Amino acid sequence: MHLTSPSLGKRVSLLADHFNIPSSANLHLLTKSTDRYDAEKQRLTV
Repeated sequence: MHLTSPSLGKRVSLLADHFNIPSSANLHLLTKSTDRYDAEKQRLTV
């Protein structure tokens, strides 16, 4: 179940759920982490 390019808000939301933190907290850090997170997800789905 690989999401190719959901909206940024949705990505931040998913990341917030993944890391179990408030979606409004560390927004910049989350957006910076999305590429690494996606790379990790791709590695796991291969």
